[in-house]
Amino acid sequence: MSEPILTSLSYSGGEQSHGILEMVLRGHIERPKNFVVIGADPGMEDERSKEFVESARVRCAAVDIPFVTAKGGNLYEDLIMIPYMGWTRFDNPPYWVKKPNGKIGRLKQKCTGAYKIAPLNRARRLLMNQICGVSLVSKRLPQVDVWIGFSADELGRISEKKTSKGPKYLNLRYPLIEQGITKAKMIGYYLAHNIPRPPRSVCCACFSNGLAYYQDMYTNRPNDWDKAVLVDESVRDLRCIGIKGQVFVSSTCIPLKDLPAMNFRQNAEDYREHRCNSGVCFI
Repeated sequence: MSEPILTSLSYSGGEQSHGILEMVLRGHIERPKNFVVIGADPGMEDERSKEFVESARVRCAAVDIPFVTAKGGNLYEDLIMIPYMGWTRFDNPPYWVKKPNGKIGRLKQKCTGAYKIAPLNRARRLLMNQICGVSLVSKRLPQVDVWIGFSADELGRISEKKTSKGPKYLNLRYPLIEQGITKAKMIGYYLAHNIPRPPRSVCCACFSNGLAYYQDMYTNRPNDWDKAVLVDESVRDLRCIGIKGQVFVSSTCIPLKDLPAMNFRQNAEDYREHRCNSGVCFI
């Protein structure tokens, strides 16, 4: 395989992608030629993550590592506009559906591709032009390595089917897997080097958030809470895109606005975060 013309770290500000960046900054992973850091902002990231990402941007600038936030759609704005736009299709998150027969299901996950993968790929293409001089109209493109922060105990997140659908010039690599670094070892790296651990990188109105997360958000991050409630109310009726039943952000299928009065307790929910296993999610 040829040498990559560009190496991009897909960066979310989460524990694993930031861990890779720390290893590069500290010389524990060799910094490749034309190394760049690229993230995507779908418009409803946890506000703590935004602060963490900005601090990482400053550190990268100090050592001449380009740090780019890819421009794409605003998922938050699109979600709250659903009731008013008359759309017949939408790249929705995999929210929870209480069907007319009372059974609970989940929508297909479409948001990752539209609001993260596509903007990241466009940003890489632009950086190939700006840094490496590759024409924006060229169809024969040199290899670009994409570093993704899956750990050695997350092999199941790698999907060959999804990988094969991506642009052919992108070579996906997993530095943590290559070095046998599990989630536990990643935590150990933070502790050993006295590095502040990042907050969980997640959208405030993500289907994967458990009740404990929402209770903390309600108590400590009212702006994020208000966003999540507005999204939850906006997606309740998605008949416009063919969804039968009521749609909820929370797996409890209880409106978020009702949870504070219940002290964020519900018998069917055990406070777990629900795994977001979106395959090659590029975050």
